[in-house]
Amino acid sequence: MENKSRVMMLYAENSEMDILGKFLDRVGYAVDRTAQSEDALKLAGASPYDMIVIDYGLKGEDACEACKKLKDNPASMYIPVLFVTHETGHGDRIAALDAGADDILNAPIDTYEVVARMRSFRRISVRAKEVLRKELMIDTHNKLLRRIIGSYVSPEIADDLVKNPEKISAVGGETRQVTVMFADIRNFTAFSASHDPKEVVSMLNEIFEEMSTVVFKYKGTLDNFMGDCMMAFWGAPQPMEEHAHMAVCCANEMQERMAAIRNGWEKDEYYTLGLGIGINTGPVVVGNIGHHTFKKFTAIGSTVNMASRLETQARRNCVLLSDATRVLVADRIITEAFMLDIRGYAEKVKAYSLLKVKKQVKLDEVA
Repeated sequence: MENKSRVMMLYAENSEMDILGKFLDRVGYAVDRTAQSEDALKLAGASPYDMIVIDYGLKGEDACEACKKLKDNPASMYIPVLFVTHETGHGDRIAALDAGADDILNAPIDTYEVVARMRSFRRISVRAKEVLRKELMIDTHNKLLRRIIGSYVSPEIADDLVKNPEKISAVGGETRQVTVMFADIRNFTAFSASHDPKEVVSMLNEIFEEMSTVVFKYKGTLDNFMGDCMMAFWGAPQPMEEHAHMAVCCANEMQERMAAIRNGWEKDEYYTLGLGIGINTGPVVVGNIGHHTFKKFTAIGSTVNMASRLETQARRNCVLLSDATRVLVADRIITEAFMLDIRGYAEKVKAYSLLKVKKQVKLDEVA
């Protein structure tokens, strides 16, 4: 018969269990028999059983231990287990239930009662399998979602957003107050023109790998790599009160890490490389933007444009802040003011060069 109900029987020498097995075979059940608990675990992991029958006479401790292992195994934890005991006292029954048995029968075995319990168990098994299927679908979905989100943000934020998807409302498009950072590798164009392409790509990856790690450390969202430039922002998709402080501390550490990388290079011509960083704070539109077959979570608006303009003005090893960013962290940093000619602005724009971070952000306290 197709789609037979499957039964596994775990027992040693027992004529009653032999009779039960033959009866189940005769009435159309697919029955597997074994006397070893390890074999039972392998069978349970390979076949979708509707019920497992364990003979307590297997040796009490072995039978209970086998049941515990079956119930601890994700592949068999939802399969109903029926214990058959030959004792009339409560000791065996309590031990079996403590081991995870779903039901207990006393010998002599009533074969028709077993079949009735089998039908009941199958109804339970079908529902359990559906629950398990949905759990697996949810788990697969969450893993995929975490992998996608994890390409933008730190692992901690990705985990939080998967667990609390209501925090990802920005993916549909909304206005947020954020801090945006652009970081460009200075002198990289000249470097790339005079070096082997493989060496250029290797160098670029080394720098961006280190800088991305710092962005994630400070809970930033990595937006994009554009040639020798990278963009990140703070405050979306997860809201963040201290977004300006996080961005400034991140930029400061990026310059420190870049200096460490540069000092580790053996070739003198590598020493000309460095970072120019621009940071601005303000309202942006964030969301998934692009073609219907390829969209990307990003930020757009004049706040982003100003951060980019500041980056183009920043010298090697310099971090330039807009007034909008500086005012939010003025008591925690030391800066030097400049008036800059910014493309697209009729009047000079006041900007600040970051000289020192007096107070570091406490990463474990930032929400």
